[in-house]
Amino acid sequence: MIFEGGTDEYIEGLYEPSSAIFSYEFSTKTIKRVSRKGLCTTDLCIDSQDRIYFSGFDHIDKPRMIYQASLTDTTVTALMEGMRPSVAQ
Repeated sequence: MIFEGGTDEYIEGLYEPSSAIFSYEFSTKTIKRVSRKGLCTTDLCIDSQDRIYFSGFDHIDKPRMIYQASLTDTTVTALMEGMRPSVAQ
């Protein structure tokens, strides 16, 4: 399962705790962080090829970026500036 959850981290310029993308493995009951520490994430979506997309920022005054990760390999890649990624089928 992939989900967005709150953290106890604060992003410079943001006056509330940030959020991050996590995966939960049911068989081992473990949670693994997908997004990097220091990145506030929003707008999670997953495509039909098991790729994760989300937007995020590390400072309130910097442009938001759209990121991609895989369900099998949680390497995160910055794709472009932008918000609210969507996956059209």
